[in-house]
Formats: sequence, structure tokens, C-alpha cells
Amino acid sequence: MIESNGDDEGLEAIVSEASGNALQHATMGLAHHQAVLQLSKLYQCEPTWDAIKAYRIANGFNKITERCFEASGIECILMDDLFSSPGKIAYPYQWHDSLTISKTKRIVRIESLAEEIAKSMTVGDIRQFTQSFLRVLVDSAKRPGVVGFKSVICYRTGLDISVTTRERLDSRTESFVAYLENGNKTGKWRLSSKPLNDMITNLALHVAGEVGIPIQFHTGLGDSDIRLVKANPAYMQNVIEAYPKTKVVLLHSAYPYTREAGYLTTVYDNVYLDCKPLDLTWLMI
Repeated sequence: MIESNGDDEGLEAIVSEASGNALQHATMGLAHHQAVLQLSKLYQCEPTWDAIKAYRIANGFNKITERCFEASGIECILMDDLFSSPGKIAYPYQWHDSLTISKTKRIVRIESLAEEIAKSMTVGDIRQFTQSFLRVLVDSAKRPGVVGFKSVICYRTGLDISVTTRERLDSRTESFVAYLENGNKTGKWRLSSKPLNDMITNLALHVAGEVGIPIQFHTGLGDSDIRLVKANPAYMQNVIEAYPKTKVVLLHSAYPYTREAGYLTTVYDNVYLDCKPLDLTWLMI
């Protein structure tokens, strides 16, 4: 949960992955109109966006959060607790325990782990990086409350993930050295090098299968960072086959590639599809 800044600026983002000037057009979409109907009913206010914002500001973050959880009937939250947003305050995942019957569980974002490890390194030794990443992955998987991994490689370099082996590490040394040098120079550690992203994803798939936890993948629509063509989970067929012991969860129904995602869940025993009400809304657009 990330606390609102008090004026609900950018609230339109709950129904759209657009950003900047494009976000103002979110109020013209079907998902927005459905949100107005649902939220005005929940808040018992006029069915307008302005009335919804006014209600939220008047009642405050804690009250509207409690009301939403009570109405939803959510019993347990599986939370990507390494998500961050500039200028926002992220609550610890345990904070949510008071809102649900069961304790909140953690989903560990693998790119965030890799970036934190890289920040602590001074020498571009990819074998040292890989060993540290594997150790942290295994340690994270065994921690109480952790129930899975998550990858946002879809945002970074796309779902056309190459199947890699640990024996081919040397071929990625140049990419890692360049990434480390850029991070130290600019302070920007966002991992978006295809050789490296593919490598850490393969390692996470392997560990997830060995320790028996699932790994989630963002698939389908997203903000402007995503190359939509490469957000198609059909690209993942090779890695799905390469790690048959690993449970792969395709998030957000992969819209607009829902049929491809449905096909993968039908023919592969280790693939699962995440469906939520908002995803079904997108299907009607």
C-alpha cells in the first residue's frame, strides 16, 4: 500500500497504465466509467469522478482503506513488497494484517534483488554477482511469509526470454561491467539489459522450481515502458518448457493476449493464469 498525498492527484491511474498527459484521457474509457459506478455505490456519493475524489479527501486514507477492504471480503494479500514509487510512502507489508483475516504474504521481486546486489559491488565480477543473487534468492524463498517470486522483465526487455545456462556467464561479463559502470556514474540502477535480465530470470525460474514456490510474470498491457508486442506470453513457451518443475503465473490475464495465455495454461501443467475483475473489464473494451 502506498499512501495518497491527500489530493488524489493521478487517481485515474487505477483504471489506466497511461502516464503524463495521456492519463487525462483515461476518464473516457469503459474501465473508468465502471469504476465510477462501483466507487460511487461503495462511497454512497454522486456517480461522478469529482464526487468520488471529494469523498476520499474528506474521509482520509485510513477510513477509505478500511471501507474498501471490508466491502471486498479479501481474506489474504499476496504483496510485492519491493515496489516503490517516487514521492510516495510505502507501508510495510505487515501493516495490512489488520485489514484481513489472514496475515499478509510476500512476493519477492527478482529485479529489485538484483539491483540491490549490484549497488553493493565495486568490481564487475559477474560470477560474484551471480553467486550473491542465487544466495539471496534461496534465502528469500525460505523466509517465513514469502510465497513466491515476481518478475517484471516484461517492462524491462520483454517476454522473449532466452533459455540460458550458468556455464555461459562469461558471455554476459561485458554487459554486467557496462551496467555496473553506468549505475555508479549516474546513480540509476534500473536493470534493463537483455542478457542480464534473461540471466537473472532463468536463475529465478530454477530456484523457484527447486524450492517449490511459484514465480509471477507481468504480461500484457502496461505503461509506456512496455513494448506491447513483446508483452505476449507466447514468447515464454521455451522457458516454460525448460523449467517444467516451476509454477509460472501469468498476471493480468495477459490482455490483449488473453487467448495466447489461455492456450499456455491449457497445454502446460506448470502454467497458471491470473484473472481479476478489472482484467475482465479490459476484455469488454
